[in-house]
Amino acid sequence: MKATCPRCERKIASYWTVCPFCDDEPHVALVTPPPEPAPEPDEPTIIDFATLAPEPSAAPEPPAAPAPVSPAACVVLDGNHECYLVSGNEMILGRDPAVCHVALNPHTDGAPDDARAAGISRRHCRVRIEGSRAFVRNVSMLGLAVDGRNVPRNKETELTNGATLDVAGVVGMHARVQREGNEIAALVFDDLEAPPRRTYALVRTRARVGSATLEHDAWTGEWRVG
Repeated sequence: MKATCPRCERKIASYWTVCPFCDDEPHVALVTPPPEPAPEPDEPTIIDFATLAPEPSAAPEPPAAPAPVSPAACVVLDGNHECYLVSGNEMILGRDPAVCHVALNPHTDGAPDDARAAGISRRHCRVRIEGSRAFVRNVSMLGLAVDGRNVPRNKETELTNGATLDVAGVVGMHARVQREGNEIAALVFDDLEAPPRRTYALVRTRARVGSATLEHDAWTGEWRVG
């Protein structure tokens, strides 16, 4: 079978890939090389859906235990009046003296089991002073009301002078906001379930309880009663 060289137009064998008569370019291809063989089809991909399942998430970290705090100092005034005093801007009240500044007593024999049975949480509420304002936050699921209005858990409400706090329906307190100028000097809470008479005070500068003035000495850590 003959083929024609496209350059010199001479007849040559069809199986030749170059023309021997084209001296100036003797390597002109005449026959298109056979095409590359088609690639083998890929093997079908087998998907193991079990391997696509999300890895089980790690168990959530348990909530951190409440940090220990220093208990309130107790000063006994005339008439067996117990005053529990905290210096600073924050005071935590609840059942457990290990994590509260003030351990509330539901007026039984004062044992922790009695407070638990009465419905007081280990940490029940937190009061704080911020400049000229005071707030109380409910950190318990067992209930806190201010002036008869429920405070939802992990929410806070502002405290005003004369407000009444109801802790789990078993401890009632009357709040007094004491000021020096525009700033709050102390938050004083009188326990309404007397006797015995009890007062809990968060003191920034000084507090007035009855006829006494209570002031914290930062150098000695002692409380002065005047």
